[in-house]
Parts: sequence; C-alpha cells; structure tokens
Amino acid sequence: MEYTIALSDIAEESARQSILKPLAECNNSRAGPSGSRPLVIEIRNKNGSVLGGFWGTTAYGWLFAQWLVVPEPLRGTGLGRTMMELAERGSIERGCVAAWLDTFEFQAGGFYEKLGYVDSLPMADRGSVSTIGLLAVQQSGLDMLLYGSTDSGHSYKVRSFLLLADWPHDYRWIDLTASRQERPKAFVLASKFGEVPVLIDESYTFCQSNAILLYLAQRTGLFAGEVDEWQGVQEWLFWETNRVGFSVPNLRFALRWSKQPPEVLAFLRARAIADLSTLDAFLSEQMFLLPSGPTIADISCSAYLFWLKDADLDESAFPNVQRWLADIRGLPHWTHPDVAMLSGGLAKGN
Repeated sequence: MEYTIALSDIAEESARQSILKPLAECNNSRAGPSGSRPLVIEIRNKNGSVLGGFWGTTAYGWLFAQWLVVPEPLRGTGLGRTMMELAERGSIERGCVAAWLDTFEFQAGGFYEKLGYVDSLPMADRGSVSTIGLLAVQQSGLDMLLYGSTDSGHSYKVRSFLLLADWPHDYRWIDLTASRQERPKAFVLASKFGEVPVLIDESYTFCQSNAILLYLAQRTGLFAGEVDEWQGVQEWLFWETNRVGFSVPNLRFALRWSKQPPEVLAFLRARAIADLSTLDAFLSEQMFLLPSGPTIADISCSAYLFWLKDADLDESAFPNVQRWLADIRGLPHWTHPDVAMLSGGLAKGN
C-alpha cells in the first residue's frame, strides 16, 4: 500500500469521518457496538440563541464530557452544577457507570473536584506550562454500584449486605433472560464471567458473591466478626460455595425452571437435607455462625434459604436453622429477596 502523511490545521468533517471509520469497525469487532450517542444541554436566551451549555457523548457505558460552558452573567448561580447533574442523570438512564473529562487547572479543576470527580493524572505526566487534570468519577451520585437480578441468591448476598449495612449504593437490575447482546453494555463490559452479581466501587470492579462479601467486610469493617474469627468466616464461605450454596439453589432450579430425572432430584434433595442438618447441628450451640454475632458467613449461608419453599423443603424440620433465619429477619434493614431484588424496587440504599 502506498501512502503519504501530512500535518494540517484544517479540520474537515469528511477527513474526521474517514479517520474514525476504521477505528469504529475495530472497536465494534472487539467489544461490540459502542452505542455512541451525543448528550447535549443547551442554554438559550429569550430569542432562542445558544449562549452556552454541555457537550458530551455516551459510549461503552461511559459519559465523555467535552465542554461545559456557563455564560459570564450566569456564573456563580449554580448553573454549572445543575448541568453536570443533569448530564450525569441522563447518562445513567443510558446505562453509564462512569464519566471522564479533562480540564486545565486554571479553568475548573476545583469545580469538578467539589462534584466528586477524582484527579487521575500522575503529577509527573502534567504539562510544564498549564497543569492538566484528567478526572474520572463513578456515576450515579453514589460510590457503589451493584448489578443483580431477581431470583439470584448470589446477587441477594451482596444486596443484603449493603441493605443491612445501610450502605449507600445504586442497584441495577439485569434481565438474565435477555441474550448477552441485549444486556446493558456497561454490565457486559464489567462482568468478567457474564454473571451477576457485579459490584463497582469507584474505579474497581468485583465479581463472585463471596469474594465481594469478603471485600465489603474489609472495606466497611461491618459483618466481619472479630479479628480471631476471620479464618472461621472464610471457612464458612468456602463451605457455602460447595455445600448449601450448591444443593439448595440447584434443587430449587430443578423444581422451578429445569425439570430433572427423579434420580437427580433425589441426589440434590439428599444433599440439601444433609447440608441443612449440618447447619442445624452447628446452630444448636450458638445464635450465629460465629460467636461474636452476624457476619458475612451468615449472610452468605442464609441467602438461598429464604426460598426453601421453592425447593420443597420444610424450614420447621430444622428448628435451629428456623430460629437462625428468624433472627436474621429481625436484623435492622433486613429485606426479603423477593423485594430486595426487584427491578425498580428498592432502587438505592439510604
């Protein structure tokens, strides 16, 4: 291929489109369609003339803010904050989870920091004449975002922790009956294994329910037990994954959504009863799984047990488990999974 390269200060729209076309094709082949759409806010005078506003784009679950302009006579009135909040709300409605912008420090660095944006450009990388701040912020006005779904006990573990902890967060429901291509792009990009739950905390993404619980307990200092109980907490989480977190949900699934041969149902039922019997024996000696009180071990091991009827299991056959579940139900802010995991239900933590 023969070619030439040339530097120019003339910006022709046709050249711009030609440059972007192969980039868009490459991006689409690797990550799917970006869903790129302009997001614009206009400030107009009584004659309809545009005086300023916001100009940006949403793509791949991000809001890219390019310009925010407040006319001189309107500065100091809170209009800039209002436009940014409106832009963020609009991007959230499109499924965005984060925002990106850049600014010179002499322009509005302090303004964006007051809105919760975080400077992400290392000092060594700044220009020598004018300091440039590259800023990124978790969307939704809250630091923590949880993706989950109805009937997912694994999602409920994390949601229940956040509700019990009264921890501010944004909950977004994912329709697991939709194909992966139909699910929100921001979720698809964030979900390493294509599953719920997924937790985004500022710029960090976490998956797998028990791993998320471990992170949250350490992050918040809540439901972590005493220092000398941490090993025991982890042991229960690993037990849950291989035992009651396997048997009960699979029996429930086989009875409700995917009919299985009698021998498979018999195996799952026997295993579920054995696991519930293990819990019942242990809980005969103390109120919760760790001596100090409720921990993430209780949150994890109990998650699917609030649906025991769906698995055709009688809670009263395990009196200590029944008492334990009642104690968990009595904790402040406890919410049944049928309510907690609704789409458009308890949308946010307090």
